[in-house]
Amino acid sequence: MPKHPASDGSIKVFAGRTGKRRLLEAVKSQTLVSGSLQIAREAIRSSVIEEYQRGDCLMRQGEPENDIFLLVSGEVSVLVNRREVALRNAGTHVGEMALVDPLAKRSATVVAREHTIALRVPEYRFSMIAAKYPDFGVGSPSRSQSGCENAAGSCRNHIMNRSCSSALRPRGKQSRTKSTDASAKNL
Repeated sequence: MPKHPASDGSIKVFAGRTGKRRLLEAVKSQTLVSGSLQIAREAIRSSVIEEYQRGDCLMRQGEPENDIFLLVSGEVSVLVNRREVALRNAGTHVGEMALVDPLAKRSATVVAREHTIALRVPEYRFSMIAAKYPDFGVGSPSRSQSGCENAAGSCRNHIMNRSCSSALRPRGKQSRTKSTDASAKNL
């Protein structure tokens, strides 16, 4: 997967004053953000906004990355051993296992089921936001089909006490298509 953000303004829905407000509202509605304007702004400044087409892979099992993805629009599949175990849609997140052990490899493959826009927040920045805002992530939990519930504020504690997933295998050739640096936008 390429690691560079697109600079061609390809995610037009969040361009301009109206687009920035739209992005801010979408991030405020995240279960992790719990409606906080300050946390939403911090999350946007700390992230890269990425666009995925149907079949594109957000993360693959075995990769050493530990970013968390806030799903702004669209829907993704979470795959365990090439078997779909959960669906996540806008307002939820994927990649929270990185909060438990930042050195661990990815334990899930996540694939866009439709056009999807996500904020990619590096684990170290996510941890900085959580340290600055103790209420970060104490909103309602997201529920996956596997029965795992993750409220981000207590995500570390929750995941430490329950086994949410097992190792995954990558599924076909899928790559991120477009992204733009959200931190360059002043919100």
